[in-house]
Amino acid sequence: MKTAILEAFLEYLIEKDVASKPTENKTEPPPEDKLTVIAGGYGIGIAVGAMVYGHKVARKGWNGNGMWIALQEPDTNSKMTSPYICMKTADGKLVPWLCSQTDLLTTDWIIYSK
Repeated sequence: MKTAILEAFLEYLIEKDVASKPTENKTEPPPEDKLTVIAGGYGIGIAVGAMVYGHKVARKGWNGNGMWIALQEPDTNSKMTSPYICMKTADGKLVPWLCSQTDLLTTDWIIYSK
């Protein structure tokens, strides 16, 4: 039940954000990533909820181009045994990610389309 409520709430927020904010106010990722920003200006709770449903997220405040984080489910080739957050760095590498206090408390998280 909680999952359905969270998913419906997330869909509502994204639809409301897309309908109410002009695209020029959103930070677009570099073309090589081919990601589309669908919502922005949220706290980390909404960002985590979006990752649970397969979205990549990023902060407008991050300095590097093309950086994002996503929930990674381990597969048979992974050394990890539980889901974790991975980050695509500005130089294109994928690394495990841990949030800072600034990341935790800011409201500049953007959500990319799946």
